[in-house]
Amino acid sequence: QTRLSDILRETPLAFRANSTEVTPEVIPVVRRIAAVLNEVKDMVVLVEAFSGVSRSGNPQARQLMQDRAQRLVDHLSAEGVRLRFEARGYDGGYACMGTTCQGQCIVVTLAEPGEEAMILAQDGGLFDCMGPDMPMDSCFSNPKGGFKSLIGGK
Repeated sequence: QTRLSDILRETPLAFRANSTEVTPEVIPVVRRIAAVLNEVKDMVVLVEAFSGVSRSGNPQARQLMQDRAQRLVDHLSAEGVRLRFEARGYDGGYACMGTTCQGQCIVVTLAEPGEEAMILAQDGGLFDCMGPDMPMDSCFSNPKGGFKSLIGGK
């Protein structure tokens, strides 16, 4: 999880505006993430995309976030990652253990099989995972103003 955080700290993920396509400059980042995930055994990769508070309650935003989460899963699978994925999209902001992303963000979390249901966000609104068993997260904003990347883990 730390290696994934380090990669995204260097170059956060970015998607084209109102699109599920990642920008060309982050394809190498996706490949580096895939290389790390290819070393992981017996884990579930949770990919969650959040639209941000300003788009809370917007079903179109929720669908775009679902599609973005799935698109990242597709990219990682194409790079040879054979772990089980769970992709989810939400129309709202994200907050966890004091870290908030009021704008758009994507959360990638490694979970033990069977723990993914406990970690996945509840539908709608600002998700807050303040429970003691929930992952700690760090939010990395894209200096170019694009999609933020949030990577979480225990």
